[in-house]
Amino acid sequence: MLAEIPEAEAVGEVAQIYRRIKEVQGSPVVNLIWRHLATIDGALAWAWPLAEDSRSKIEITMKPMIDFIDRCVAGHGLGVKLAPPPPPAVEVLRAYERGNCWNLLATTILAAVRTGVSPPGGGSEPAYFPAILSSVPALLRYGELDDRQRAQVDELSGVGPGSSSGVRPSLWLHLANWPDLLDEVAASCPSVLASAGFSATCDGVLEHAAALLGLAPLRVAPVPASIDHAIGAFRQRLPEMLLMGRVLIRAASA
Repeated sequence: MLAEIPEAEAVGEVAQIYRRIKEVQGSPVVNLIWRHLATIDGALAWAWPLAEDSRSKIEITMKPMIDFIDRCVAGHGLGVKLAPPPPPAVEVLRAYERGNCWNLLATTILAAVRTGVSPPGGGSEPAYFPAILSSVPALLRYGELDDRQRAQVDELSGVGPGSSSGVRPSLWLHLANWPDLLDEVAASCPSVLASAGFSATCDGVLEHAAALLGLAPLRVAPVPASIDHAIGAFRQRLPEMLLMGRVLIRAASA
């Protein structure tokens, strides 16, 4: 799986950027894409300021993006059933949805810029998203899980359109704080992730994100340059996790 600098180990410029990411995104979580870019020389310092410069465009696009996700989930019958999860677990789901939507749009812009396209205009002031202030349990590391949980995380990470990306989604590790919930997710979600409808929907999410940002559709296959490889890998995984996170939030709210 991809290397990362965890929040607890971040120092200097990396720690400063992590704090800014949480401030701008209004989330207590620094998503894996930024933790991975921090391991590539110069990548985080290049990518985050460019993404933040596009903050207005990203944030005014987030609601129509989530609305599109909801239509996709309903249209393809992608729902699952869950017992009511504990409130902190719902906050984790909402934090990841916030970050995954923001980061999907940001990586669409970053990928376009890497091909020589100018970023979309910023437009108006950023949309207002109340910060997710609830404290969330620490992100568990893969090695801290028991054998059953590692097998569940491996199964969830090994299916779906992003399974070849090398990205192990942090959400699955975070949900291991609630073993019963992870049991339910591992039992119900792999069949959804592996479905043809889910794969087609992920393609549609990427295309819709580019269209909402006023950009042409972009290829997502990782290429050799390390920054481009990282952006491409997460563009494979982010649509999947945004969709799956939405499925779980809808199930939690049912």
